[in-house]
Amino acid sequence: MDTNIKHKDRLFIFLFGNESYKQWTLNLYNAINHSNYDDPEDIKFNTLDDFLYMGMKNDVSFIINGQISLFEHQSTFNPNMPLRQFLYLAHIYEGLVQGGRESLYRPVQLVLPTPKLYVLYNGTKEEDEERVLYLSDAFESEGDIEVRVKIININYGHNKKLLHDCKQLKEYSWLIETIRNNMDNSMNLSEAIDDAIKKMPDDFSIKKEILQHQAEVKGMLFSEANNEYEMNKLWDQIRRESREEARKEAREEARKEVHKEDREHFKTVLLEDGFSEEKVNSLIVKLLLKEKTEE
Repeated sequence: MDTNIKHKDRLFIFLFGNESYKQWTLNLYNAINHSNYDDPEDIKFNTLDDFLYMGMKNDVSFIINGQISLFEHQSTFNPNMPLRQFLYLAHIYEGLVQGGRESLYRPVQLVLPTPKLYVLYNGTKEEDEERVLYLSDAFESEGDIEVRVKIININYGHNKKLLHDCKQLKEYSWLIETIRNNMDNSMNLSEAIDDAIKKMPDDFSIKKEILQHQAEVKGMLFSEANNEYEMNKLWDQIRRESREEARKEAREEARKEVHKEDREHFKTVLLEDGFSEEKVNSLIVKLLLKEKTEE
């Protein structure tokens, strides 16, 4: 069986975005949409090959029943997912338009599959069971378009009904949780992965494929861990820089207030000494210019 393994795929994409495992993709779709489609061949994948996030593919896109479902897998929360999925969806729609761009100018209504956008989150930081992100949250003022993305927490122990309804998603969630628990118990990543795979119950439907492609799966998990580490480092750097910028602005505001008080006191003293207000204001302007030059 050709499983079309790609070194930049995440394990989630390997399991749920693979032509060889369409039944698992259909199970995921049914569990999220509370539907009961039973023919995996109804699924038509249209995942884009050139959309990478932190160097890895983490998208699954497919059409079924007139609906295009776009799934992203994330281990680090990203508030820009509505924009990312909006851009992704635009590329997909462009490829779906029959007759190319010329079709956009014909006086006939195009029929497009209805978009449903999801992010499946399994990071280590606590997140809600579900929440919705909106593209409009990024707008500076009220706009004319909206994009909604549903964030679903698929960590083991969360969204129990969803994981119950999609057996393979629950098994995947268990595997990731077991690897993390092993690392918490002082195993290195390699040992943690090997031990988790060994402990997988025999009735896990994904176990056979995991064992058959264990070296490739292990490589995916190593790459994911490295990407998560790099992303956390990036976020830590951004937070540090933001805090330093905030402290710098606070110090600058405090300095301005002190100088303002000094100038007011300076003005009062000069007026009391008999200087005209015009002369005092002229001196203060010179003082401000001198401060500006020194900055």
